[in-house]
Amino acid sequence: MLQTIKITPKQDSEEGWRAIIMHKLVSFTQPLYRHLSRKKHPKWQTTTSQLSTFPNHSLGQELSHFLKQYSYTLMAQFESHDVFHVLLEYRPTVLDEARMQCCLAGSGRRSLYSIGTCILAALVYPEYWKDFKSHFVRGTTLKHFSYWNFETMLTIDILRLRREIQR
Repeated sequence: MLQTIKITPKQDSEEGWRAIIMHKLVSFTQPLYRHLSRKKHPKWQTTTSQLSTFPNHSLGQELSHFLKQYSYTLMAQFESHDVFHVLLEYRPTVLDEARMQCCLAGSGRRSLYSIGTCILAALVYPEYWKDFKSHFVRGTTLKHFSYWNFETMLTIDILRLRREIQR
């Protein structure tokens, strides 16, 4: 059985029908996205438990902290998604997920999932349109990094990587 993406309405400060709609749509579309991107994004060989063995302040260690903090495990073919949360410092809430996807779109990520999330979030949360736009603008100040092989970067210092994605 496929795991669903980790956003849950209970974690969202804007809990309610809109968060539930967003959560349901993500859960519905995730298996399709996984199927379409399986060749493009191979499963990592690194496990969730191995992440805690990486050096302090490394991407691997910070990813381990993030996963433990929210009681998550790495999801096959979606590992880089959690890295985006860690690198860009977005929480796994419905609104922060939308903000992060807007930021990624601004940095050059043009996946159907990113663009679709941005559009859907703007429709479902019209009062946050300016907020989403500001996160898109934040993304324009970043390099297009979403295609990087993060598994090979797990030992690199997180602050160094954050500096590296700056234009």
